[in-house]
Amino acid sequence: VPGTRLGQSRTRFPISHLPDPSASPISLALFLNYLALLHMPFKFATVAAKDPLRRRGHLVCRGKLMRFLAFGLVVLLLALVGRVAMVLIPIAGFFRDLPETDLSACEAVTIAPGTEDVDIDPVLNVAFISAADRRTQNGLSDKNGIYAMALDGSKSIRRVSPDGFGPFAPHGISLWRSKDGDARLFVINHQPTSGGTTRQIVEIFDIKSDASLSHLQSVSFPEMYSPNDVVGVSATQFYATNDRRFRDGLGALAELYLGLPLADVAYWNGSAGSIAAKHFVYTNGINVSHDGGTVYVAELLNQTVHAYDRDAATGALSHKKAYPVDTNPDNLDIDQNGLIWIG
Repeated sequence: VPGTRLGQSRTRFPISHLPDPSASPISLALFLNYLALLHMPFKFATVAAKDPLRRRGHLVCRGKLMRFLAFGLVVLLLALVGRVAMVLIPIAGFFRDLPETDLSACEAVTIAPGTEDVDIDPVLNVAFISAADRRTQNGLSDKNGIYAMALDGSKSIRRVSPDGFGPFAPHGISLWRSKDGDARLFVINHQPTSGGTTRQIVEIFDIKSDASLSHLQSVSFPEMYSPNDVVGVSATQFYATNDRRFRDGLGALAELYLGLPLADVAYWNGSAGSIAAKHFVYTNGINVSHDGGTVYVAELLNQTVHAYDRDAATGALSHKKAYPVDTNPDNLDIDQNGLIWIG
């Protein structure tokens, strides 16, 4: 019964009047502050009823405390608004002038709905492209898959991913080749289940001489909970970025609008998974240098690309340098000269 008046019976306060604490961080602050204000009359009513002389002092004290709490709430709200502005204004591109780009030499190529990532194979002279139509229910479509586009000028396109290994909703991809010529394609798969949840998987394919794919293995482990992109570092080992910690609810809102560094990078050593790097604000693209010694991670909301030294024996990553890029980095690619291309 959050309310008592002196000389009167307690009155009920409808809980429907309270703000929904799960709606946003601000609603949670209002909820907690509101409960504190509503509870204060209990502490003063008993004392004031026994001693009227002390009543004025307690009422004055209560008034000062209420003003103090109200002031604290205003400061909290201003701090939250300021933090949200600091996060959203840069990624929204406000106050920026973009140079004109000549696109006359570019040509649109129709592949499939929901094309996401691309990796070029210079040996087979094809581009592997992932596509998943997220507008459909559960992101599943008969057009989902991995496509190969010929780079010989013919621009021929065909789906090269096989069927038979379960529902397929591909996302980030990574091409890996050994010095002996073995080739693998690692693919993030957001696989919907019959229970309405999504199983997060990395599918590993063998690449044939005609660019067709043969499914080898499906890898899933607890440390890979929200994969966005993947990079293969051997025939069975890979890193994957977890772009965010929370998928929905109050945690997701706070993580996004407050820019909380809760994302990380997962590592699969061929038999077990672990967290290789953490404290990112929305990780996205990931790639590795040609010598395998440096892993690059795109941190979208902080507009930064991080370089990590990689221990090839253990897979451990140690931070080397952060590169501000003044844009929202997504997928990363590394050309034959070692230059990083950022989507």
